[in-house]
Amino acid sequence: MKYRMAILLIIMQFSLLLFCALPEVVLAPAEGGNELGEEASTAKPSTDLLRLTYDTAFRPPPGAVLEEKGSLHEKGNVYRLRFPISIYKFSYLKISSTNSENSSRFVYEVSEKEIEKAKWKKYYYLPVHGKPNSATISLFACGNNLSCARWEWYYNGFLIVFESKGEFSENDINQKSIAENYHEIIEKHLLVY
Repeated sequence: MKYRMAILLIIMQFSLLLFCALPEVVLAPAEGGNELGEEASTAKPSTDLLRLTYDTAFRPPPGAVLEEKGSLHEKGNVYRLRFPISIYKFSYLKISSTNSENSSRFVYEVSEKEIEKAKWKKYYYLPVHGKPNSATISLFACGNNLSCARWEWYYNGFLIVFESKGEFSENDINQKSIAENYHEIIEKHLLVY
């Protein structure tokens, strides 16, 4: 019986060595890929869910391209989406989330000091998933003839922020509709579990 166990153990060790020593199989390059089977550097539209917090995610609008993704502080995420065609006067969307403990260290695309110095700024308070005045949308001048939009919402101890820059002015007649459309695209693609 001892010999059977010893032989079985030797066979298992030999097969483990054999499988670990085999070279990796490299797939033939896919069309538009390189020799390692990796995708070409041209970005493809993002169809994946972007996890914001434990119980929220964002499904990018059709045609959005994920340019950047990463971690923010200990419990947050950051994503940057680019749109091939401007959606509601914006060509990109930066999405960030962090927990309430780290919200004081949160770095916005445009700092609060810069907003204080802005030529103009307007604030809108809109409902999120049926709760009135939960999201704050800020529209303000941010230099170089650009205007910025920021959408902020606290949910279950997390700060969720969407930021964009676009070309519209303080005198734009549709400014309130710009804020509402910006809110609509976010709320439409924001998933809350």
